[in-house]
Amino acid sequence: MSQKIFAVAFETGPKRRVFAQATEWIGWCRAGKDEATALQQLLAAGSRYAAVASRAGYTFSAPTSIESFEVVEQVAGTATTDFGALSALLASDLEPFQEGETERLSRLLDNFR
Repeated sequence: MSQKIFAVAFETGPKRRVFAQATEWIGWCRAGKDEATALQQLLAAGSRYAAVASRAGYTFSAPTSIESFEVVEQVAGTATTDFGALSALLASDLEPFQEGETERLSRLLDNFR
């Protein structure tokens, strides 16, 4: 059985802090000093994110290896990125929502604790 591949975007600040964020799973993002560390942190947070998805009523199987991530976009961040917060829009952020996506994202956000 093959494992699901998760689309990931990198946001890199001017001083090289990097965020890895799963493009389909709002709020699942982690930072590191470089891309490899950010991906490792994202992987480590997968089981905690699975609890959020479960509370929201969605099936989510946390990845078990870095190979489960596919980098689909890289954007330049700002000083805010280096400070510790995402600051750049992704191409996917500018696309219209598919039917039901607003409800899905709202349910996920409502279940962060």
